[in-house]
Amino acid sequence: MSEQLKGIKAIVFDLGNVIIDLDYDRTANRLAELSGIKVSELNELLVSSEVLKIFEVGGVSESEFRKEVCSLLNIQLVAEVFDEIWNSLLGDISVIRLDRLVELKKSYSTFVLSNTNSIHLKSFDKNLQDTHGIEGIQTLVDKAYYSHEVGMRKPNADIYQFVLEEQNLTPEEVLFIDDRQDNIEAADTLGIRTFWNRKVDDWLAFFE
Repeated sequence: MSEQLKGIKAIVFDLGNVIIDLDYDRTANRLAELSGIKVSELNELLVSSEVLKIFEVGGVSESEFRKEVCSLLNIQLVAEVFDEIWNSLLGDISVIRLDRLVELKKSYSTFVLSNTNSIHLKSFDKNLQDTHGIEGIQTLVDKAYYSHEVGMRKPNADIYQFVLEEQNLTPEEVLFIDDRQDNIEAADTLGIRTFWNRKVDDWLAFFE
């Protein structure tokens, strides 16, 4: 481990399937029941649709996003029910991951860099508070960068550059951990050192 981390000053973590488990089928299955649309098509909406990308950079409000999704699916849902279904893809946050974040912060600058949205983030933070008594993941790292707050998203180069410049880091000083190959490849192109988290807890073994 020490050789792989030689020269590393900062570690940047993705959230989904790195710190928190995600199960897109939970949301897709429920929306499929309501809309009659195939689960495979709904998974595309949940991962990479244009309306989601716009929402993830803060381009539309929560109410506008809910309205657009319901229109696309030809369904009607009140905000509370929509949010409950939308957030059902969010899964567990294990104590061992949280403990490892605390441990790593003692030796490195640590950050979160996540494509997310305000509906998910509120649910995620509430889960942390209710389950672990933690106010938010930002309390366990030096800073959290959320796409909907900074107006940029992975894998576009500008969001990586933004973090590097704001933290006065060079690419080779940074280890970036993410579960998506496109995000990893984008960071690699910029010279950032990377760890592709193919399974949710692979990164834990990397630091053992």
